[in-house]
Amino acid sequence: MVSEQSNVLRRLRRGTGNCLLRYALEEDEELSTAVVDAVNAVRRSRTTSDEPLNDAIDPDALDGLFRAQYDGTPRTDGIVIFEHWGFLIVVETAGAVFVYDRPDGGRAAE
Repeated sequence: MVSEQSNVLRRLRRGTGNCLLRYALEEDEELSTAVVDAVNAVRRSRTTSDEPLNDAIDPDALDGLFRAQYDGTPRTDGIVIFEHWGFLIVVETAGAVFVYDRPDGGRAAE
């Protein structure tokens, strides 16, 4: 799984993926909320009523993944890549959510 995500990330960084949106988190915004907001900005319909985020990833785990460590030290260089709602979603520690077209070249229905 790690090597598959690394390959996807390399392709995206080379520009072979169509980035539809780069979403910057607001201060104190949870990652799970940012993912839903980012995808909703790309889609016309309400994503949350179609398929909940937890069909693809645990929202609580996503929210906690990049929080500061117990001693307050920030986490760095983290990335999560998953597919949901017909998009490839990349979440980075730096507080950015990227929404890409599906890797197979398809696009989610609007």
